Amino acid sequence: ALNLFIFLFISLELFSVEIERFEHIDSRQGLSQDNVLAAYCDSRGYLWFGTYNGLNQYNGYSFRIYRKEENKEFTLSNNRISEIWEDSLNHIWVKTYDGYCHYLINETKQFISFPLYYKSDEEKNSHISCFYQYNKNEVWLGSTNSGVYFLSYNKKSRKYDYKQFLSRGLSIITNNSVNFIIADNYKNIWIGTKQGLNFLKYDEITKENPIFNHYYANYHFTCAINISKQIFFGTLNKGILIFDTEINDFVSTPQILNVLNKSEILFLKKYSKLDLLLIGTRNNGFFIYNINDNEIKSYINSGTNTKSVNIDSHGQIWLITDKSGITRINPINNKTVHYNLVPDEIEPLIDDERTFVFEDSKKNIWVGTHGGGLAYYDRENDKFIFYRNNPNSAITISSNFVHCMTEDKAGILWVGTGQFNGGINKIIFTKPYFKQIRVKEEISNLADNVIRCIYKDHNNYIWVATKSGKLYIYSPDLQPFAIYNYLPIFGKKYSGYNVYSIIEDSKGYIWMGSKGGGVMVSAINLKNNPSFYKNLQFNLYEHKPSDDSSLSSNFVYSIIEDSYGKIWIATYGGGLNLVISQTPKELKCKKYDSKNSKLLTDNLRYIFEDSRQNIWIASVFGLYLIKDINNVDDSINVISFFNNPADNNSLSYNDIVHIYEDRKGVLYFATFGGGINVLKDIVNEKAKFEHISLERGLINNAVFAISEDKSGNMWFSTEKGLSKYNPTLKSIENYDKNSGLYSDNFSENTVCIAGNNHLLFGTTNGILVIYPEKIEKIKYEPPVVLTNFQLSNRNINIFDPASPIHQDIETVEEVNLKYNQSSFSIEYAALSFYAPEQNKYAFMLENFDTGWNEVGNQRKATYTNISPGKYIFKVKAANWDGTWNETPKTLIIHISPPWWRSILAYFIYLFLLTLLFFISRRIFLNYYRLQNDLKVERRVNDIKLQFFTNISHEIRTPLTLILGPIEDIKNIKNLPNSVRASIEVMERNGKRMLRLINQLLDFRKIQKDKMKLAVQETELISFVKDICEHFKPLAVHKKINLNFYSDVESLMVYIDPKKFDSVIFNLLSNAFKYTPNKKSISIYIRKIDNAAQITV
Repeated sequence: ALNLFIFLFISLELFSVEIERFEHIDSRQGLSQDNVLAAYCDSRGYLWFGTYNGLNQYNGYSFRIYRKEENKEFTLSNNRISEIWEDSLNHIWVKTYDGYCHYLINETKQFISFPLYYKSDEEKNSHISCFYQYNKNEVWLGSTNSGVYFLSYNKKSRKYDYKQFLSRGLSIITNNSVNFIIADNYKNIWIGTKQGLNFLKYDEITKENPIFNHYYANYHFTCAINISKQIFFGTLNKGILIFDTEINDFVSTPQILNVLNKSEILFLKKYSKLDLLLIGTRNNGFFIYNINDNEIKSYINSGTNTKSVNIDSHGQIWLITDKSGITRINPINNKTVHYNLVPDEIEPLIDDERTFVFEDSKKNIWVGTHGGGLAYYDRENDKFIFYRNNPNSAITISSNFVHCMTEDKAGILWVGTGQFNGGINKIIFTKPYFKQIRVKEEISNLADNVIRCIYKDHNNYIWVATKSGKLYIYSPDLQPFAIYNYLPIFGKKYSGYNVYSIIEDSKGYIWMGSKGGGVMVSAINLKNNPSFYKNLQFNLYEHKPSDDSSLSSNFVYSIIEDSYGKIWIATYGGGLNLVISQTPKELKCKKYDSKNSKLLTDNLRYIFEDSRQNIWIASVFGLYLIKDINNVDDSINVISFFNNPADNNSLSYNDIVHIYEDRKGVLYFATFGGGINVLKDIVNEKAKFEHISLERGLINNAVFAISEDKSGNMWFSTEKGLSKYNPTLKSIENYDKNSGLYSDNFSENTVCIAGNNHLLFGTTNGILVIYPEKIEKIKYEPPVVLTNFQLSNRNINIFDPASPIHQDIETVEEVNLKYNQSSFSIEYAALSFYAPEQNKYAFMLENFDTGWNEVGNQRKATYTNISPGKYIFKVKAANWDGTWNETPKTLIIHISPPWWRSILAYFIYLFLLTLLFFISRRIFLNYYRLQNDLKVERRVNDIKLQFFTNISHEIRTPLTLILGPIEDIKNIKNLPNSVRASIEVMERNGKRMLRLINQLLDFRKIQKDKMKLAVQETELISFVKDICEHFKPLAVHKKINLNFYSDVESLMVYIDPKKFDSVIFNLLSNAFKYTPNKKSISIYIRKIDNAAQITV
């Protein structure tokens, strides 16, 4: 692994391409199988990989795998994928190992296969030999045994309709074994077969039964090419035939091409720049024919059997033959150069190189080999640079068996490998703005490259100390200048001196503090004397338990010299030291710790003086400020700051690591778990901090060092990655291994700015050099695709009749949901593959959300209980470098209301309300009419009643006058019985009439609410008997038996006699009225508890 990295690093100045590492993706990450035979990036940005066990669609996060499915239509015929391409309508085509071709219907993710192997043995034993895109909507396929297929796209069915032409039938071709299909300048079709050439005129193509013209039925045609106004046809052992499209006839073949008459011509290719025809043959080598000069040149020395030929953007021809390696031909000067691609020691083991050539968008040539790894052509030095697997390195290519290569829309190269430890390899190029210096290449332990201190002195030399105790000095241009494996102290060499802090004082002396070794100070003044760096000598000062004026602790983490020339030393465990005096033999200090000052801890990490001459101390427990540092004595004025959970403006975390002041005087404090704290204000010894943490986009909350570039951007190194912060825009860009860092694990308090304004950060694997001015965004706006649609957190089946969508969500533009499907989730992905986990997303549901929801790298949007209506879901994405694609992916969503809230329902409601209105109106009108009639009737009744009342008063008076004399006559003694009986009848009926008149008057009182009961105790039996007596004459008259019964002889009750008399009288009157003659009427009086019951 180390040897490989050295090679790549040294190559930086020599080659235009430098690979930092290969990232591996295999079956452990979801790839269907580790032998990758084909790779392709489609027009949308998806990556496709064909393996021995299925087709893989990759979105940067996961694979969607297509395989043959048993007893199911529209699947692959074989799982081994050998080729992948795309047609003009963006259908993905694949060729499987059995020779069949399949195109994928994007809407349903179903495959249509050719030949139709399930239809006949003829097609089952055939496979596709050629594919020709005739125009955007039409494709021609040639087969080995089943003729040709003409495919025409049907927009309604979203499939290709097809016609098949065979060597039989109405539209006949000469032979069913087809080797090529091309069109000439007039859009006529030429089909070359094993026996003859077929011509189809443009105006015949769309006919139901087109007519083919046949030529040279005895010739075996192998290939063809259309150059200018001529078509060149290659044959088997019959040389080359030429058809002139202007005269519409074959012309004589130049005699110079007769050299090919006994050759099997495998392919013809045109070289447009010079009007050259490239000819590949079997057993007769490769030829270049100059059409204008009528000259031909053979390249038999490059191999007899031509396998392939490629023309690059520089006009160079790359020839692959049966000869090992590859040949480059310059057609301008006919110069050839042969390159071996496989090391000599393994060449006998390689049975077939199976070489392929790939040119990327930057016009770089890459060659893949079968066992020799991946080769890059260094055009400047005319040689290949090889990238082969190193079993001891995880950053090399995973396998030397390279099968395919593709490039995604952002320019990232992908390599498919196989056989041993295969899979997909993503090429990560070295970023020009990051450079990693590993201070020691051949390490004996990991601590050799763990950087613990970086310092730039007045001479712009860089001092670097490692965890293993070694000291390195680099020149201003970052070249190694001096190395100290042992630190020289007068009279001895000090090994394992773990330096944590280095400064140069104002006099030019170097001070170094170590973890456990105290302080070293250079013996001589080094200012303006870099030549002394190779012969350093130091004085050592350590803690002496018996001397209170000595260094308080040997664990020295930070040293500074303040504006007044005082040296301050922060120790871990011994508090703060102020140097009083220093001689070669002793260092006297004044100590400030938790016992004699307001410091609450003796574990200090870092000490810093700001532009206001204040001293700031970072500790494991709190932040401390010392003011008026020029007037310190036995005590110091310390102000402390701590985290207060109840105060959001307090320090976010108590463990402070590093302190930095920017050019504007703003102080930044790095914490070991609370991110960055920016000091905004101090009032009455209370500080107000702004927090920058994970929630705001910081890559990690454990921040180890801070620096600033010349553009004013702040850089924060962390436990896992690097963040760049723009204080003006409040924006953050993050970098880690996926973003070009060789090591993303940084060391505490290890940072400096080099003389050329480059930033240096210490890592656990060397020094990271940052060139901020070289950082450019990749300017790739990642497209966003929808990957899944769920209802109530359940995936939907597009083939389910009840599903709201019936095609893959990738192709859906509009979704219609029912009212009870108002809870849904949408998954999405940005097709940006450099660092997918750092892609950022924002989404919104228009007409529901008030703005964009920025959700980081979350790839799922969920909405619940959305009201019926029309909504537009929008999602956009940004690369790892923050480049947003401002054209969002959209999905229109209609949520229909329930039937009772539908438009039809509202019409029904309107109709019913209208009907109800008219019915209510009619009812109210009738009510008002009846009410009016009632008022009139009441008025009439009142008049009638008043009339009857008046009449009753008029009748009652004479009736009363009549009853008086009758009573007097009745009281006459000796009155004959017959007369007395008549008089009594007259009296009874007179009284009866008087009662009726009184009832009529009482009815009037009832209507006027003036009726009152006059209740009195009355004997009920005699009262009822007396009333019955009045009806005996009527009973006799109607021959009705009138019976009276009582279970008691006497019964006292409380009644109004007059009113009760009317009640009983009315009962009996009705009884007589409705009782037929010669029947009986019985009156029963019973006592029931405290009540009386009268029954008639």
